[in-house]
Amino acid sequence: MKLSMIDIDQKPELVVQTENGWLKLTSYFAEVEQVADFTMESLFDSKVYKGLQFLLESDLTEIDSRFWLDGIDNLSFYPPVRRPNKILAVGLNYRNHITETKMDQPKVPEIFAKLSNSLNSHKSPIIVPDKDLEYDYEGELVIVIGKETKHLSPEQGSQAIFGYTIGNDFSSRKLQLQTSQWILGKSLDGSAPIGPNLVTRDQLDLSQTHLSTKINGRIVQEAMLTDMLFSPQEIVSYLSQYLTLEPGDLIFTGTPAGVIMGHNLNQLDWLKQDDSITITIDGIGTLENTLTYEK
Repeated sequence: MKLSMIDIDQKPELVVQTENGWLKLTSYFAEVEQVADFTMESLFDSKVYKGLQFLLESDLTEIDSRFWLDGIDNLSFYPPVRRPNKILAVGLNYRNHITETKMDQPKVPEIFAKLSNSLNSHKSPIIVPDKDLEYDYEGELVIVIGKETKHLSPEQGSQAIFGYTIGNDFSSRKLQLQTSQWILGKSLDGSAPIGPNLVTRDQLDLSQTHLSTKINGRIVQEAMLTDMLFSPQEIVSYLSQYLTLEPGDLIFTGTPAGVIMGHNLNQLDWLKQDDSITITIDGIGTLENTLTYEK
């Protein structure tokens, strides 16, 4: 399934893509099934998810036209997961990114966190407090956890994954690197945009999936997801040895080469006002945000 959380009349609406268009699930379940507040988080319940699968396999032409949208590109979006308990991230997870940053290859996933205030959505501005904080982009695949779990083997890691979305681990390099702790430079308000879509685990073949990032239309990052040092399954397994992973948790899986910080020191052209950042992952979509200075 490909799912999105969009804004209709200033209310969140979960929609799913079908051959007939986008079906408004929140409205449909509220009116037809008398189920209130049907959101992405509702689908973390396996019974609810199976019920939706059954609906989508039925004759959708019988569903009234008021529950359908032809497209959603021109609408406003919410983050696919709106209230994650944890936003975790992996650093140095692409070999070419390790090389460009001149750092050592980690023996285990390099884990850090972004705080909940950093969550942002597709097409929303990234509003930054100071023009001189050396802003950088990081296009990434983001894991969405679908069930509570702990102590998974690498072979079991995919069992906890509900699906995947796109993320930008937007960073202030000045704040990130001025101390040994990264969290301030990684947790500015709105610095973790995700979306626009979430695809369920069964819909994405990671072995055939390509990621690219553009700044103002110019390609700056390109990689296959198979270039990761640690796979999503291995990341989930590793984290689950020490943390209880919960439904809705987000895990940014690392970024490939091409970030500004990896350039020659004499060529560091940090992001600035009105720069557009677009990140595309095959099968998921394109996440777009613009940098804006706080007034």
